[in-house]
Amino acid sequence: MYPSPRSAFLRRAFGACVATFLSVLPALDSAETGLPPPAQHTHQRPLEHTDYTGTLVRIPRIPTRVVSLAPSLTESMEALGLSDRLVAVTTFCHPNAQSQSLARIQRIDTPNIEVLLALQPDLLVATPITSPLAIEQMRKIGLPILVLGQSGIEGTLSDIEVLGMVFQQSEKAAALCAAIRETLEAVQSRTRGRTRPRTLLLYDWKSLYSTNSKTFAGEILSIAGADNTAANFQTHWPQVALETVVSRNPECILICSKNAQTDAAATALLAWKKHPIWRNISAVSQGRVFQVQEDLLAVPGPRMG
Repeated sequence: MYPSPRSAFLRRAFGACVATFLSVLPALDSAETGLPPPAQHTHQRPLEHTDYTGTLVRIPRIPTRVVSLAPSLTESMEALGLSDRLVAVTTFCHPNAQSQSLARIQRIDTPNIEVLLALQPDLLVATPITSPLAIEQMRKIGLPILVLGQSGIEGTLSDIEVLGMVFQQSEKAAALCAAIRETLEAVQSRTRGRTRPRTLLLYDWKSLYSTNSKTFAGEILSIAGADNTAANFQTHWPQVALETVVSRNPECILICSKNAQTDAAATALLAWKKHPIWRNISAVSQGRVFQVQEDLLAVPGPRMG
C-alpha cells in the first residue's frame, strides 16, 4: 500500500486478523458535503465506463459531490485521498475523521430518492447490495450512478482501479492495489505447505451465517491457511445448518464481532460447551473458537492489505 498513516493502520488491522488465525495453526498442526476539488481537476474529457450492471456510464468531468452507498467504496475513496469529494455515506460506514460530519444514508438496498436528490450529487457509487429496482429508479430521474461489483479479491482491486480512473488517481490506485497484493502474497507464503485446519467462519454465532470460497472473505480464509468448511456452498453467504457443522466437524471456528469490547467467541464457547451437540464439535471441545473484527471479513477494500 502506498505509504501513509492510514495504510499503516489498515495493514496492521489485516495483520491482526491473520495473526489471530495463524496463532492457532501450530496447535492444529500437532493434532474487512465534500469540499470542492482543486481548480486543475475541475475539467477533463468525458469518461465512459461499462459498470457491473452492463450500463455504459458517462462521467463528463471529475466528480466533486459523491454519495457512497457502500462501506467498501467509502473506505476505498478515503484510501485514495478522496474524502473531500464525499457529501454522504451510509450509516454502515465508519468514515475517517475528515468524513465524520457527512450526511448519512439510512438504507443501502433502497436509499431514499428524495434525500439523494437533495444532496445534488454528480455521482453515486454503489455495489450490487443496492437493489436493481432502486438503481433503475435513480437512473430514470437522472441521478448518475456507477455500480461496482466487488467480486472477490481481484474484482475488488479492479473496482479500486476504476475509482482511480474516474477521479484521475490511477497511479495512486495502482500503488494501493499492488501493496494489497504484496501483503496477501506474503501471508500466503507463510501458510504454504502447512496443515490446513477445517475452519468455520461465522458472521453470527446464533444464526450461523458463513461464506463460501467465492467471496473475498472466502479467498482470505484460503490465503490465511484455512480449509473453509463452507467453501462448496452455492450461496455466497450461506446459513449453515447444525447438521452440516456436525458432519464437517470444524477444528477451528472464527466468529466475527462488530464490538471489539465484547468477547463473542467466549460467549459462544460457553454456550456451546453446554449444548449436547455443539460440545462434541472439535473446535468447541478443544477451545479453538476465536473472535475477529467483523469489518475485516465483511467489507472488501483497502483492509484486505
